[in-house]
Amino acid sequence: MRINIVDCSAIGLYFHGDDLNDRELNRLLKRLHGHRRLLRVNPLALLGILMEEYGRACERDRARNDKDVITLEGRTGMTTPRIATEYAGDSTDHELLIKALHSCNTMLIFLDNMTNFEVAVGKFIKETLTKFQMIRERRLLEMIPADIDDTLIQVIEYLLNAAEMRRYQAQSLHRRTQTQINVLYSMVSQRDSKVNISVAEDSRKIAAAAKRDSLAMKTVSMLTLVFLPGTFVAAIFSAGIFHFERAATNVVSDLWWVYFVVSGLLMIVTVGIWIVYMRWRNSGIQKEEETLEKIL
Repeated sequence: MRINIVDCSAIGLYFHGDDLNDRELNRLLKRLHGHRRLLRVNPLALLGILMEEYGRACERDRARNDKDVITLEGRTGMTTPRIATEYAGDSTDHELLIKALHSCNTMLIFLDNMTNFEVAVGKFIKETLTKFQMIRERRLLEMIPADIDDTLIQVIEYLLNAAEMRRYQAQSLHRRTQTQINVLYSMVSQRDSKVNISVAEDSRKIAAAAKRDSLAMKTVSMLTLVFLPGTFVAAIFSAGIFHFERAATNVVSDLWWVYFVVSGLLMIVTVGIWIVYMRWRNSGIQKEEETLEKIL
């Protein structure tokens, strides 16, 4: 935009984004046509009109983001009692909800940038209006009527205050979204903790069952160690390799005690070897556990 200080003529280019359709553009042109007398007196009024239109776009985005934040707060269940909640507990799709919160947070960052730009533009317009009058006064040109200049400054101050309020609201929405993200991550952590506690409880039950099974296996092994030597000796003696008969009339051999002596000695040796082996194995496991504890 370029303004001639002498005759207050102005020329400029206006660029708009894709979100401004033909209907909105025609409405803006009608507004400019309706303020053509004011624009002839002070062309800087065009900046005020454009700032007002920009503020309307920011307000639409703020209202839409406000609804999105309220909806997300209802889905997390962490909000004021006046807002209906839809939190379904563990059945909630936390991953989808986290994505929605981060998407809303991104939109709020854009809104914050828009409101900061709006405030900066408002301050620039206000300063430019003052300098415009000073330059015309310095060049001894006809001053812009005070009522028009004061009205325009008041309008810019109003728009600037609205922009400041909108910026505070956008920052508040951003903090609320961050709070909901933190709350949701806390909920996920609590859910994972419950799952870990359940897994630990199941592991404890499995360990207890394994311990009972181990005790049963030890009992079976001990019984095997006790009876296996006698079975082994009986099998050898019944093979016909050894003959203990001294008289045909004897029902029980006089050397029956040999069986019990050999079986008993063999049982003692077998159990002793098993005890020595278990102690050696347990000492090795204990050393490994102590080494691991030192490393940790």
